[in-house]
Amino acid sequence: MFFKILEENQYIYYENYLLAPEIISAFHKECQEKKIRRRMKKVPPMLNTQGISKIIEDSSRLLSMIKPIIEQELYPNFVEEKLIILCNNEGYIIYLMSSPKVLELCYGLNIKLGTCFREEVCGTNAIALSMRYKRLIAVKGEQHYCDIFKGWNSIAAPIMTPKGKIIGYFNISMDNREKLGNIIALAQLTVKYIETVYMEKSSSEMLPSKSVSIELLNNFRTLSKREREVFCLMVKGKTVTETAEIIKISYETVKTYRKRLYNKMGINSRNEYFERIQELRFLIEYYAK
Repeated sequence: MFFKILEENQYIYYENYLLAPEIISAFHKECQEKKIRRRMKKVPPMLNTQGISKIIEDSSRLLSMIKPIIEQELYPNFVEEKLIILCNNEGYIIYLMSSPKVLELCYGLNIKLGTCFREEVCGTNAIALSMRYKRLIAVKGEQHYCDIFKGWNSIAAPIMTPKGKIIGYFNISMDNREKLGNIIALAQLTVKYIETVYMEKSSSEMLPSKSVSIELLNNFRTLSKREREVFCLMVKGKTVTETAEIIKISYETVKTYRKRLYNKMGINSRNEYFERIQELRFLIEYYAK
């Protein structure tokens, strides 16, 4: 499915995703001021074995969703060698995939699990710039600050939740003689698909052993904005007086809302309310955001 866009010859003008030469020059100057080694032979290690294990463990949920997409749907369709890197939201590599030849080259440069691509470590690069701008960025080989990256054209983009929280960065790198346009289109499509899968699987995992009945959920969705406010405060254990003070309405109005909410939520008595309190708390935790 990812390569349909390429088959249809939908070309992306990569110039829209490159930064102006003046901006790249300014970033290179910052790198010089920070004394980042332009001619480094290897990327300096930032994490020990324990630190690497921790970031992999912390990212296990994201990896379980993304690895099948890359390994089964994306990478097998590449004609020429590409390097795919997935970083966590702090710029540390949590996954990389390529041919044995390219991976051997990467390991020789210390580009492997736990390698950090932040600017203060690797100079100007696509992942660091994507972290800075929070959008897709393309970098030509010669625009990299460090010499060891100049043989690669790179594209990096943030992976976001529906609420805009960045949970990682996706990167595709290729020989600097390859054209960027179609690969940018592919990167955009891949990230969008990853975000969709992440959202769908996250939603399906929100109801483990604890769950909310369909009837209760449907009743909750009929509530007005103000009714939801009162209901959430009630379930959190706020008194009538506290609720009135928090949302700036009268004591009697809160009592009226509470009585109405029992009816609208299908709760017949206070006893039933307390019997279902765990379900109600689960409801507001996951559906009242």
